[in-house]
Amino acid sequence: MTNKLCTKKYVWLYLTLLIKVNDNYYELLFKIFKVNKKLEIIKKTEKSLSKSQERSILKILPEIKKSSKTIIDMIESLSFIITEGPIKLNEDSKEILTVETKENIEKIKKILQTLDTWDTSNIEQLLKDFSISEGLKFKDIALPLRAILTGTLSSPSIYNILDCLGKDEVINRINDIL
Repeated sequence: MTNKLCTKKYVWLYLTLLIKVNDNYYELLFKIFKVNKKLEIIKKTEKSLSKSQERSILKILPEIKKSSKTIIDMIESLSFIITEGPIKLNEDSKEILTVETKENIEKIKKILQTLDTWDTSNIEQLLKDFSISEGLKFKDIALPLRAILTGTLSSPSIYNILDCLGKDEVINRINDIL
């Protein structure tokens, strides 16, 4: 085994363990984006995170940390935050955005705009109330929302996604796709 390969394995192991044991999110955030630079997931590495993006990452990082096995998983799970609009939808996401689901998302957007206190519990209650009032299964609103906000159908909890992105960014992303 070459030294270069051996070093890469140790770095990977270190970063993987770091995910599981480190509660200093600022340090972890720095390390993620330092690695991210080498992986070229962020296209313009010179560009630093905005304060809003940093807050969003720190808000959702505990959930991402629990579900990530490697640093790569973590970076990919966080990438929806650093992606500047409009969000590019993967093929599965495009397929579920029918005329009907878009109409439902438009209704949800109007209700979200009226929400005074933007937090997971209020967002959760609003979405549950909407699905009940419209006679929809929750997944019928959560999946299209997730697709619009992240570009994929798999991501952290929809409530946490909405909360971490913030009201303005959520409305902007919905407008970009609709």
